Amino acid sequence: MGRCWYNRTIKQFEKKTNVNISKTDINDFRTRRNKILKYLGSSSLLVLLASTEKERNNGINYPYRQNSNFHYLTGFNEPLSAVVFFKNEVYFFCRKKNKEYEQWNGKLIGPSIAKTVFEFNYAYDISNFEEKIKKFIKSSNKVYLDFSDRDNFKYINKFIVNNLTNGKNRNLECIYDANLLISRYRQTKSSNEIKIIKKSCEIAALAHIAAMKKCKPGLNEFDLENEICWTFGNYNARYNSYPPIVASGKNACILHYTSNNDVIKNNSIILIDAGCEYKMYASDITRSFPVNGKFTNFQKDIYSLVLKAQSEALKKMKIGNFISEFHNTAVKVICDGLRDLKIIKKSSDEILEKKLYLKYYMHGTGHFLGLDVHDVGMYTINNKPIRLKKGMVITLEPGLYMNQKNIGIRIEDDILIDNDGPIVLTKDAPKSISKIEEICS
Repeated sequence: MGRCWYNRTIKQFEKKTNVNISKTDINDFRTRRNKILKYLGSSSLLVLLASTEKERNNGINYPYRQNSNFHYLTGFNEPLSAVVFFKNEVYFFCRKKNKEYEQWNGKLIGPSIAKTVFEFNYAYDISNFEEKIKKFIKSSNKVYLDFSDRDNFKYINKFIVNNLTNGKNRNLECIYDANLLISRYRQTKSSNEIKIIKKSCEIAALAHIAAMKKCKPGLNEFDLENEICWTFGNYNARYNSYPPIVASGKNACILHYTSNNDVIKNNSIILIDAGCEYKMYASDITRSFPVNGKFTNFQKDIYSLVLKAQSEALKKMKIGNFISEFHNTAVKVICDGLRDLKIIKKSSDEILEKKLYLKYYMHGTGHFLGLDVHDVGMYTINNKPIRLKKGMVITLEPGLYMNQKNIGIRIEDDILIDNDGPIVLTKDAPKSISKIEEICS
């Protein structure tokens, strides 16, 4: 009876709001909130605010994107919302239903439906938020606020912090950063999160294949960007997880090149770094390939070196290993290769010790991936690298950038840390020389 009632409620919710959500998603949000409640205990207060809408110009807003921490704990993706954890219960605040507003801007969920579907203990109109918070503050000795939320920082300072520090709360011990707390849980992914990220990776891989097939000399870089974005949308991933990099020739040596407006020249290498956002979760793939379908001997040497560095680094991405190990391994392979190719005429040890490789390889080898493309998580604790844990998702992206040769090559995959070893979630995006030449020819 309960399950049937809930399923009917979900269907009614989707019909009334045009929002699709599953029971599995709801279970994930509730489980996360319960973990936070257990950690906080009965004397702490945690407050999170939804992202604000950002104006583009003259009353036109950018597409709305919810604060990642807020989404992680609620699944609620409207602005002008707040969630409060207090005395082992969850209080939610959002806009009430408004026919006139909805006529212009679309349907609102409203407190009543939000409480039922998302399983909050209490839900109120957002106009009640400040009144409630003032009461909660008086009986809290620890308060957690998300100071990483730059959009809401001024409001946090003006209202919440002022109420905390004006002498009315004599029990207050300290104000903590909620982002650091929530990051502990976001750092490892649930089975449902992994499923979503895997889907995001599959879509991104299809986009990279489409770009490889379309690429030819004389096209503009944005022609490939358009192909990538169209493929994302065609598979229900409406948004990029970051601005795509489509960099040909010398542009590939610019690490964060996003102009994507140059003509693609024959015999050059093109580097594409692009990922999509599926159900709020990011993918992040980089592939480098020859514009005319065939690597030159030198291009093949550099590409093979980067691929070897990635392959050897992958072996170190195992549960219990320090997170620094796979980067150090990639760097060592790169140093050996720069020596062997006589690009740097020094011993491998000297290249490594004096960091001469930084001229050609100047960035890290990976970062956490999840709701954000550069996801939250601590890489070190007390200046010591953390150890890899089951459920972490990390990018693996060695590269080489030869400005004097106008060649930039990076190979990036998204890796799940698992009991049986690392799993390459982006394996569908080709990266062997033979496969790339087959697709690009």
